[in-house]
Amino acid sequence: MRKFLVLMLVLCTASLANAALQFSLNGSTTQKEITIAPSQEFTVDIWTNAEISASGAGLWAVILDSGQGDFGGNGHYTGPLGTYNDPITGMTDNFTGIVYYNLLGLETIFPGKTGLQGTYTVWNSGPILDEFGDPTGQTYPTIPANSQLFDYITFHCLAPGDAVVKLYQISVSSGTAVLRDTLTVHQTPEPATLAILGLGALLLRRKKTA
Repeated sequence: MRKFLVLMLVLCTASLANAALQFSLNGSTTQKEITIAPSQEFTVDIWTNAEISASGAGLWAVILDSGQGDFGGNGHYTGPLGTYNDPITGMTDNFTGIVYYNLLGLETIFPGKTGLQGTYTVWNSGPILDEFGDPTGQTYPTIPANSQLFDYITFHCLAPGDAVVKLYQISVSSGTAVLRDTLTVHQTPEPATLAILGLGALLLRRKKTA
């Protein structure tokens, strides 16, 4: 798996890295906060708000920047599938994506952090040429702007208090991670827990006044 990730990093191009990724929470790319109880979870998707057309592989990471929680779900690539058969190589252009539930190979970029990562790939780009090298007037398929790329990535709350979840794109050319989106998770105790805490405080107060 490590060799595969290294290959994905080598293939990553600057133009792919410039595609701006973003979270979708409850179907909205503008909602940036959510309030839930500890032990509950919510689901996010990953979208691109810019066309991805250049060939190569892009790499993203979802990081728990602060707070307590863990990631899960059965997230997978949901972007478009290429259908054009290259007349020279005989290969069919396609888009692929894989989710890894770890940060393998990214430990130096996100030291001490937990999260998950994934790839998105366009195998061919630019004008399509025929077997004689002449333009056919067609271009290889692209991933359009406003496309969902990955779905069903979950965040499971573990304790009260706020948690901050961030979405990064990894730039191989600069060796840095570019922050693309941030979600703030307000983890509040469940009503039953609040009632128990309130009752406990009331009993303590009565003991003190007795």
